[in-house]
Amino acid sequence: MRRTLTWSELLQLATWFGLVTGLVEGFGLLAAFGYGWLNDNIRAGVSIEIIWISAIVNLILFLGLAIIAGFLKAALPRLVAPQVVVPVFLFLGFLDWVAVSGRIGPIAVLVLAAGLATMAYRTLSKRESSGLPFFRRTVPWVVSVAIAAFVVIHGGLWLRERLATQSLAPAPGSRNVVVVLVDTLRADHMSLYGYARQTSPNIDGIARQGVTFDNAIATASWTLPSHASLLTGRYPHEHQAEVDAPLDAHYATLSGVMRNRGYRTGGFSANLFYGFFPCQFRFSINVQRSRLIRFNPRFIP
Repeated sequence: MRRTLTWSELLQLATWFGLVTGLVEGFGLLAAFGYGWLNDNIRAGVSIEIIWISAIVNLILFLGLAIIAGFLKAALPRLVAPQVVVPVFLFLGFLDWVAVSGRIGPIAVLVLAAGLATMAYRTLSKRESSGLPFFRRTVPWVVSVAIAAFVVIHGGLWLRERLATQSLAPAPGSRNVVVVLVDTLRADHMSLYGYARQTSPNIDGIARQGVTFDNAIATASWTLPSHASLLTGRYPHEHQAEVDAPLDAHYATLSGVMRNRGYRTGGFSANLFYGFFPCQFRFSINVQRSRLIRFNPRFIP
């Protein structure tokens, strides 16, 4: 007769599978979408923090499944047996790993994950209680690895930023510079440019303190090459940032020039495809002062 897993066993299994699945997924995403190891044409868009973020997300998902299974024990005890829970968790883990590159079709992903889960469970089933002692014994190590990954990643990023800041050239008296880019924003629907409704009060406020352009022409009809031109001063046929070809280091960028002049740079974007990552934008922020530089030709009364 099959026995049901206890709450403690369910949570231990969920923790083990959630963290291991997430850590492996994080490394896979970083390899495929951060460094393009599986395909040179895959657009960049993942940073090293994805390792611990994936671990946390998968931990939450597996713990959620474990809690649901725990509440089903009284009504459906057979579904909470080790012979059911472990294979299901194995299948979900392999499903996540096989699909991480995005290069395998959905049916092939399901079949391959099922085959790998079957093979893994056959190996584990040779041990007592479907390998439960193995998970119970190694879960502290898995938790330690996840914590170490978080500490090492953020410690490394902090150290790198600290060293980079120390190596900056002095920029005494320099102002902060903030570049704000808004995708698909129509000038004729901004109150700044005469639209009847008050659609852009904050931008209007900045304009009243500075200047604005009445006639600005983009170098391209869409985001990626336009932004690349904005930061390099080059036409698209020169910088060649198009579709899945990111902006390379051939031409100097606004942020790179400012960094060489002592600015600390950083970028924040909600556009995961053609706004920030492919062009490797670095908006320039000075660490010394907090005033905004306002640009150009015609003052707004």
